[in-house]
Amino acid sequence: MDKVFSIHLLHTNDIHSHFDRLGSLYQNVRSLQRSIDEREEPHLLLDIGDHIDRERLETEGTHGQVNRAVLDRFGYDLITFGNNELLTVSKAQLNELYQEAPFSVISTNITEVNTQMRPNWLYEEQIYTLNAIKIGFLAVTIPYEEVYELMGWKLGDPLTILQKKVASFRKQVDIVILLSHLGLQNDDQLATHIPEIDVIIGAHTHHLLTQAKRVGNTYMTAAGKFAEHLGHIELQVCPQTRKLVHVNAAVIATSSDPKAEPEIDAILSHYKYEAEKTLAEPVCTLSHKMEISWERESPLGNALVDGIRDWVGTDIALVNSGQILNGLKEGQITRKDLHAICPHPIHLVKVALKGQDIRQALEESLLEAFYGKKIKGYGFRGDVLGQLCVAGLQVVYQPDASAYQKIKRIYVGQALLKDDKIYEVATIDMLTFGVGFTSIQKGAIIKKFLPGFLREVLAQHLQNNKKQVVRFDKRYVIEHPGNMR
Repeated sequence: MDKVFSIHLLHTNDIHSHFDRLGSLYQNVRSLQRSIDEREEPHLLLDIGDHIDRERLETEGTHGQVNRAVLDRFGYDLITFGNNELLTVSKAQLNELYQEAPFSVISTNITEVNTQMRPNWLYEEQIYTLNAIKIGFLAVTIPYEEVYELMGWKLGDPLTILQKKVASFRKQVDIVILLSHLGLQNDDQLATHIPEIDVIIGAHTHHLLTQAKRVGNTYMTAAGKFAEHLGHIELQVCPQTRKLVHVNAAVIATSSDPKAEPEIDAILSHYKYEAEKTLAEPVCTLSHKMEISWERESPLGNALVDGIRDWVGTDIALVNSGQILNGLKEGQITRKDLHAICPHPIHLVKVALKGQDIRQALEESLLEAFYGKKIKGYGFRGDVLGQLCVAGLQVVYQPDASAYQKIKRIYVGQALLKDDKIYEVATIDMLTFGVGFTSIQKGAIIKKFLPGFLREVLAQHLQNNKKQVVRFDKRYVIEHPGNMR
């Protein structure tokens, strides 16, 4: 067998601004790099997207500048986008973040909507020559096309684009590496349909592959989520044939000590201070505290759903109360306060819903199996689903009645809700994915509202309704003889 030599790829993915493990991650990167340098073998450091998450105070208050500073300090060579970067950070902010970056930013399936081109800091591909071996990198991000276009980006179908691209790219390089923010199932399909890809480094579904997975001719790797692991790929290459002989892949666990590395801790402390200054902007002053309940309607839940109705411009609005993580105190309320109770990167939508589907969702909303349901993902950064908050509706119900028989009447203004009538409803994208109250997914989406997050909706509503927001105008009413209109 011909002698082989090694090229090393260190990789991270789906960090989601989980900064508590960055000190340990940094130490692991530097330790591994020193060990590889001692063997005089080349290496690159890569990130496969979703480094940014606006749930984190430091990211929210600096528009991602803290993430850029971290990428710089780590010395990344190459990064690509996850859906969080593209859907929660404006194009102007991304331009500011990545213009003149010391690392390369690549994506093979992203262009600007208006120009069909890439900004000057974004590359379709990247080629590195290491020990005379040409390693070609491509990258793709999961295509939620309609919402990306509202943010100014056009995302093409990854399979179609890569089938065409890899065929020509293969002639330019010795090894093809794909940075894939598509998820494990989609990576399996790519490996099956495009065997010319040598290695897929995966992300998006937060999967952890402790060793390389082989699908046909393609090796697949991934490093989980939240900086809990550092991925390490060793490419064994034959110098005579310039072919990839074998791939070894492993992951190295990190610790959760936030002060494990003073350099990283200093960066995070600086940007936390800057973020807190920015988010100290006052929103309003409350004369009374506003409570939230996940089990029944509450003043803060009603304020949020009223704000959603006003923002979208409909007569009816629905949102799950679990979107609010805590209540608001009496006194001055700042942007930081609203970010703390509503950190989700979730957007508003207008949908056309049948009355019967609204009714079903509201019936489920009265059941503990639904309002107490734990939810993960879909942009949700909370704990449980919570009851549906309603605006523009009055729900008359009997709490002791059987499941799906509790609601006696639903009023839209002064009129009864009609099961076969279609209503325009303001809600959130998460509920249209079939999460929680599945009948909402049946609605036809009329319009999506990007940018804009729930905390911004709540801020606007609090500012515009300073005198009214603390008043508790109940929308769920227990049936008794006096309200049988």
